[in-house]
Amino acid sequence: MASSISSRSAGSSASALAVGDETEILSVLLELQQANDLYAELSRANLQLLSRMASIIQFEANEQIVRRGERATFLGIVVSGSVQCKPPNGQSSVELPTGSLVGEMAYFERNGLRNADVFAASSGDTILAVLRYTDLTALSAGSLELAYKFLRIMTLS
Repeated sequence: MASSISSRSAGSSASALAVGDETEILSVLLELQQANDLYAELSRANLQLLSRMASIIQFEANEQIVRRGERATFLGIVVSGSVQCKPPNGQSSVELPTGSLVGEMAYFERNGLRNADVFAASSGDTILAVLRYTDLTALSAGSLELAYKFLRIMTLS
């Protein structure tokens, strides 16, 4: 599996992400669904639709995923490992486990800017399923059912 997963180097932009193999992405999302009740409401058809839009990106330990202050263009679902969220002003860091969303808050911000730094925290590799905001907007227009379910996941995570 690792050989076919895209790697993203620190500092590259979300626009450089390539969509991975749809079958591989579906497999990763199905595994996440089985391991995390938060995703139980999503049907196989919902997951197939998400797999068409998502990219699977692998990050090394301590690699920066999100930079505070940058314009947000994507959100990620932690499908393996964990991430460390470091808010501004010296607030305590928070570790987000598998199943957590990263970058979803900026989707709802008026200015669209990231409000925290996020790093891969796992001692091994951290893997995210990445969805571009433009795809989420199109998803909302194309499938109200999936948009509703995904919004619930975003608010409950």
